[in-house]
Amino acid sequence: MRHKQNGRLLRQQICAVLQLKNYEIDILKMYLDQNMSSGEIAEYINQNTPDYINITPRSIQRTIKSASIKQFGKSKTRNIGDAFHLAIARGRVKWAYKSLKYKRHTLSLKLRFEVLERDNYKCVFCGHNANDRLIEVDHIVPICEGGLSVISNLRTLCNFCNKGKQLKNKEK
Repeated sequence: MRHKQNGRLLRQQICAVLQLKNYEIDILKMYLDQNMSSGEIAEYINQNTPDYINITPRSIQRTIKSASIKQFGKSKTRNIGDAFHLAIARGRVKWAYKSLKYKRHTLSLKLRFEVLERDNYKCVFCGHNANDRLIEVDHIVPICEGGLSVISNLRTLCNFCNKGKQLKNKEK
């Protein structure tokens, strides 16, 4: 009970200092109309109020959720993707596509079929076939080490053997 009372007093103090009419509605307006993130709202409140008031972005998120449910009947919080795109648009996050270290072309279906047919649709390590496990076409010499996507550098492995080979190579 005491915690709720302290929260009300804190909100009243914030409203008095920032000249807000209704704490929840004004926070929701900042979030929806001004496209401010919960972190930006918390930072704004913390910068413009006395030092003993410390609002976290999580408390702002809870306020936004409860206020939007009261006002609209459903939550108006942004999903992670929308929040990320907004952060990029506002310049808070710098982001670019990661460039690939190695130029990798997809294996042609014809070449894949030739490798599977050559190996009788069986893993060359353990002998499991496509009926037992998922089988994959693997590079003997990995592309990152200069291997090519040619039939002599390809073999059929089940997904377990291929994963085991990858884990073993990571240890080196």
